[in-house]
Parts: sequence; structure tokens; C-alpha cells
Amino acid sequence: MVGAIILWIIMIAFLFFILHAVIQSALDSSNMAKNIQDIRDYLYDTKREGRTDKRAVAEQLLSTQPGAPQDLYEECPACGEKIIQHEPECPSCGLRLKD
Repeated sequence: MVGAIILWIIMIAFLFFILHAVIQSALDSSNMAKNIQDIRDYLYDTKREGRTDKRAVAEQLLSTQPGAPQDLYEECPACGEKIIQHEPECPSCGLRLKD
């Protein structure tokens, strides 16, 4: 009886190990994994080079992604400067755009 329980536990552990390996393999070879790795590499290079211009980084990241939105900008209601959509404040005049 105890031997059968131990055998079942070993078989279940082995099954989970195989399942984990299959899922990990699928994730590693997926398109999303490649895109995430590209973003990590770009951010690492940006940090290493000391670039801190968030707007330039965001534009570069968005422009390199397949299916990126064509209209990345909207106008600031106060000064009319073009700003990246969903930016919390206007870099030109400092108007807070989102709470």
C-alpha cells in the first residue's frame, strides 16, 4: 500500500516535470518571448548608454514593434505640442493630463 502511494507520487512528479518542460519550451520559442527579449536588450542598452529621455525610448520601442499604432501622438490641450498618447503630463508646458 505504501509502495503504491510512493509510486503514484513519483509518477505525478515526473508528469509535472514533463509538463513544465513542454510549456517552457513553447514559451521560449514563441514570438512574444522574442519581442520581450528585444525590449529587454533595448532597455539594457539604453541604461548602459545613459540615455534617460523617456520620450525617445518610448518612440523607439513603439516604432520597432510589429503592429505598432500609426498615430502615436495627440495634441496638448494647453500648448498644442504633440505628445505621446497616455503620457501623464505635457513635457513642454507641464500640464497634468491624467490623474
